Amino acid sequence: LERSLAHAERSDAAVLQAQSLVRATEAKLAEADRAKCAAEEQLAQIRAQQSKISSESAAAVRSAEAALKSVRQKLSLQSHQLRAREAEVQRLQERLAREVESREGTRREREKAVFQEV
Repeated sequence: LERSLAHAERSDAAVLQAQSLVRATEAKLAEADRAKCAAEEQLAQIRAQQSKISSESAAAVRSAEAALKSVRQKLSLQSHQLRAREAEVQRLQERLAREVESREGTRREREKAVFQEV
């Protein structure tokens, strides 16, 4: 009988110890669940921020590309205008050279005629 009582006491102590371990494990699991929920919430916030940053970045890239396209178009137009002006200056220089040469020839002929008369 004493053995049975001792055995029962040991069994009761083992059950109490097991219950204590179960409660401790349940507390740790609850803490782990809270940590998991917090981590998932942080992850959701980070993903939202990442999405916002990606959208802003894409908008900035589109804006920069549009500005670059505009600058290229202006540069092309100004380059074309510059070539046209350079061609016009060249034509005017050639015309001026012809006129100067023609007037120089006319002046020489007049001088020749004046010297022949004298």
